[in-house]
Amino acid sequence: MVFWSGGDDVEHELVFDATTNTALVSNSWISMNIPLASFTNLTTRGHLAQLIISGDLGTVYIDNILFHDGTTSIADNSNTPVPAMLGNSYPNPFKPNTNISYSVAKSAHVTLKIYDVKGRLVETLVDAQQAANSYAKVWNADNAAPGVYFYRLTVNGQAVDTKRMVLLK
Repeated sequence: MVFWSGGDDVEHELVFDATTNTALVSNSWISMNIPLASFTNLTTRGHLAQLIISGDLGTVYIDNILFHDGTTSIADNSNTPVPAMLGNSYPNPFKPNTNISYSVAKSAHVTLKIYDVKGRLVETLVDAQQAANSYAKVWNADNAAPGVYFYRLTVNGQAVDTKRMVLLK
C-alpha cells in the first residue's frame, strides 16, 4: 500500500498488490509509474513530499518512481527513460563465470555489454527487445585475460548503469 501526504494537501492512498500493474514483491527491485490522475483528491501538485510503504512484505526495494500527468505524446515518450536496474555480478571476483542480473520495468530494447579497462567491447551478452521482467545472464570468460572488466546496461539507447567486475585466473 502506498500512502501520500503532501503538506497542506489532503491525504491520498493508492493500493498496489498482485492484481495491479505494479505488485510489491518482497526482496525484489521494482519501478513505479504513477499517473498523477490516480490522486483524485489532490488539490495542488506543489507538495509531493513522501511515499510511505506499509504492509507485511518485509523488505521492498523501489527505485525509478515516475510521477506523470499523462499528457505526453507518443513522440515525447521515445525520449523518456525506461526504468531499469543493473544488479551486481556474482561472484565478483570470479573465475571463469559470473552472473549479471538486471531488470526492466516495461518492454524495451536492451543491451548488456562487457568492456575491458581500455573501453574496448569484449562481448555483447544481450541485444534484443525484452519484456518487463528481471533477468540474469552468465558471462563465460574462459577466453578473456584476467583483469578488470566493466559491464553496461543500456535501455532504448540510453545507458542505465555501468559496474566493475574482476576476472581471476
